[in-house]
Amino acid sequence: MRKLSFLLCFLLILICFVGCNEQNKEIIKRDYDFSLSPIKTGVKDGFSYILYEDHSEIVSYEKATTAYEVAIPLEFEGKPVAVLGADLFMGNDNLKKITIPDTVTDIGNYAFFMCSALEQVVIPTSVERIGCDAFLKTPWFNKLNKEFEVVGNGVLIKYNGDDETVTIPKSVKYISSAFKDNVIVSEIMFHSEIAGISDNAFYGCGSITEDILPDYIKNIGIYAFHNTGWHLGSVDEFLIAGDNVLVEWTGDDENVIIPEGVKSISGAFYENTTIKNIVLPRSLESVSNNAFFNCTALERVEFLGENTVLGVGCFMGCGNLNYIALPSKLERIPDNAFSAAKKLVGISLPKTLRYLGASAFYGCVALKDIELMQSVDFIGDYAFFGCEALLNVKMPQEVSFMGIAVFGCCYDLKTVELPNNLTVLPEATFSCCFGLRNLTIEENIKVVSKFSFEKCENIEITVKGMETNFEVNSFSEMGKGVKFKVNKGSKAETFAKQSKIEYSYF
Repeated sequence: MRKLSFLLCFLLILICFVGCNEQNKEIIKRDYDFSLSPIKTGVKDGFSYILYEDHSEIVSYEKATTAYEVAIPLEFEGKPVAVLGADLFMGNDNLKKITIPDTVTDIGNYAFFMCSALEQVVIPTSVERIGCDAFLKTPWFNKLNKEFEVVGNGVLIKYNGDDETVTIPKSVKYISSAFKDNVIVSEIMFHSEIAGISDNAFYGCGSITEDILPDYIKNIGIYAFHNTGWHLGSVDEFLIAGDNVLVEWTGDDENVIIPEGVKSISGAFYENTTIKNIVLPRSLESVSNNAFFNCTALERVEFLGENTVLGVGCFMGCGNLNYIALPSKLERIPDNAFSAAKKLVGISLPKTLRYLGASAFYGCVALKDIELMQSVDFIGDYAFFGCEALLNVKMPQEVSFMGIAVFGCCYDLKTVELPNNLTVLPEATFSCCFGLRNLTIEENIKVVSKFSFEKCENIEITVKGMETNFEVNSFSEMGKGVKFKVNKGSKAETFAKQSKIEYSYF
């Protein structure tokens, strides 16, 4: 049952993070600061959202497949809605009208893909980026018949021409998948105001036989040149486009050294099954979302640079990964960075690390020990969920936010030291931690949320605060041998009595 529960949870989390090419969500920065860490997650009026310091992002909607008419909210908790997430309404056969507020700057991959009844769409001028195939196979998109269909703040979403040489209009600032599978276009004339191109932007363009991007373009999506004539016919192993962005690798070696000078990697190794060892250069500034997604043979990774930024899901599904030397000044490990890296036993985290994203080490079943640096102040949902072999964790005292189920299904976890800044023990924090024997809840924790100790057994919990409140079901399906140490007259004592938990006083 333990294995089954873990599998079901894994599938649910995986679904939550899937987008174009399994999750890519590049964002062009404008008025909002998209480098900020999340503050919290929430649900309101059926919309699930992520809250940041200056904006919010909608990640799902409970009526996404059935709603007929939807008005996207302006804000959540005072933070304007800036991002509509990937796959948000994908496949809704009922949706006829969508109203998007002028707070939105980013519409994710496949957001309205195959909404077969969608006829009314107004894209405000605030929108600066639209992901691949976001409106494909909708009546609204099908009726767009200008040569260049430019919406929002200069987003080219459709090209209806038949020329071999195309000059991009001056009004265009971002190119979505407007040329995908176009077999006629062979040359494109860009201009310096173009900020980037989306995933699959030129996918399948068989007549494009060379790098067509000028060197001022830095933001290049995954598979932007996949299956082009350039990709399929190149004799070079490393296909580098724009501002030194590695977009494809055509080699078949097990050991790869990325050449110095490459500034970014975008999908070049996506689902590669041959590479085992890779060395990344000092010049590397960023690794895109899903850059090494599902590289099933990959075992060792070495970053030579100090400040390389990692993208979401960058090593997700690398089941044989057992060693990685991270950038020495890394500040953020993003969501799903090492999710399902099943052979990763240990990892040395840099002292500069401050952010650990959702599901960062989800399902790393061999991970035994990890030392979180004192600089870490944010730990996302499910960060270590399913790390079955994890034994000991010392939490940084500066952690001010910890998501749900951070240590859920860590079956062998024995000791945890909770941070002093934490005021709420989140939902399902230690759910199914069958090996946990002792835990101290200090006075700073005022609320122990539901399912925090679900199915835990043979554990003694010391509750030091008088006002610490235990929510109903915080010990759901409680096992045998649960004991409390409490202050006389405390709320913890009252809860123990009501729940028939054995308790003693200090």
